[in-house]
Amino acid sequence: MEAMTDAALVQAGAEEMRAAQDAGVMLPLHLRPSSAFQLLGILQLALRHPGLSGAVRDFATQLARLIEDQICKTPAMREMARRGWSKEYDRKSEQQETQAAAAEPVREPTKAAPKRAEDPKQGNRRARK
Repeated sequence: MEAMTDAALVQAGAEEMRAAQDAGVMLPLHLRPSSAFQLLGILQLALRHPGLSGAVRDFATQLARLIEDQICKTPAMREMARRGWSKEYDRKSEQQETQAAAAEPVREPTKAAPKRAEDPKQGNRRARK
């Protein structure tokens, strides 16, 4: 299998998947509410990726909505799920905060020009004008 090209591997995988589906293989999935809610969050995050499209995106959306419908039956759970769909509630990670801070130009306080000592021979020039 290691010598198989990516294209050949995808083709073989697709054939194996069709054979499993034709044989009626099913995956029973039982999750605790907390695990299901975590999966919902993971799906919401994955759905933000611009490269996720087509049938895979549709499936992820359907699965996320199914989980949401099944476990978000109380006001707080519904609100947390709703916020998970909204970019308005995104939080930056510590790494993102650090990177953003590093990208900002560092502004040093402006230093006043050093005062020149008056030349006793010339006196105060401002006073003469």
